[in-house]
Amino acid sequence: MKQFFFKATAAFAILSSAVFAQQSAQTLTGTFVFSEEGTGGTQPIASIALLTFTNGGMVSGTELTHSPGSTLQSSLQGSFTLNNDGTGAVSLLATTMPTDGSDPVSFMVNYQLIAQKSGTITALRTDNGFFTIGHLSKAAPAGLPKGAFAFAEHGNGAAFAGLGIVTLDGANALTGTERVEALGSSLVSALTGSYAIGANGFGTMAIMSPATDVFGNITSTPMNYAFVVGADQIFAIRTDNNAAALATLSSLDAPTTVAANQ
Repeated sequence: MKQFFFKATAAFAILSSAVFAQQSAQTLTGTFVFSEEGTGGTQPIASIALLTFTNGGMVSGTELTHSPGSTLQSSLQGSFTLNNDGTGAVSLLATTMPTDGSDPVSFMVNYQLIAQKSGTITALRTDNGFFTIGHLSKAAPAGLPKGAFAFAEHGNGAAFAGLGIVTLDGANALTGTERVEALGSSLVSALTGSYAIGANGFGTMAIMSPATDVFGNITSTPMNYAFVVGADQIFAIRTDNNAAALATLSSLDAPTTVAANQ
């Protein structure tokens, strides 16, 4: 028992000194992108959001959440704290408009935060029955992302994962290749498609993935995504499949954007 106590104390001391950033609520100001993946109840979920934090401790924004069969949009309003040791919390009132046209549904969403020295903030959802981890990072300036990106995605609730390279041309077209590992199959496909950014800061991607089966037949599977653009990564969720898939696009070059009015 004494040995365990000393080991636990030492581990906590290492975490306190090496992981926690010296930050305050003044640091968490401006527009941030948020991505999240996990389960809610028995359903896999993945979400992305654009959040604005003020130095008065208030936060607001919009979130898109996908679970098998539906993609929902919620408006978010709430408050946050961020302590000097890097720990903090966010409490949000989420108001969701159901897709069946029924009345809006409002509920509270709560997170515990830890801010790292890198500038990324990790979030743990603390509502009963939800098991998700999220990440907050600075949003990029408005505009279309451009360049070559490492593209990685994982389906939560369906057994697949993909890795490839996608090139965004800054004028709505994308190309690339992706290797997908799924139960019983491994496939490398060429990717073509388009992407755009809306006035609300959320983007859409439509990707086609032609594939040839063992009989020589060529089929093309459409894949649709919603995304937000961070200063270091693009975060995307699939919006048309039965899994809650979260994808990241990490720049292989220096990140650039094309102004929205070009």
